[in-house]
Amino acid sequence: LPALQKKKNGPKIVVVKTLKDAVAKAFTASSKGDKIALSPGATSFAEFNNEFERGKFFETYIKKVR
Repeated sequence: LPALQKKKNGPKIVVVKTLKDAVAKAFTASSKGDKIALSPGATSFAEFNNEFERGKFFETYIKKVR
């Protein structure tokens, strides 16, 4: 993570604690017409029981910030 943050033309990285926070940040950083995708790099068992539950919450959060 620190190595990616130091790259001039690398991706913008924002660290958040929850999926809900990540969705909110993604909407803040996006422009009309942009697509926001869920692409986790690790499991999230501390927050969700499985990937299906995580996906349902992602959809719920997206619908709330629209």
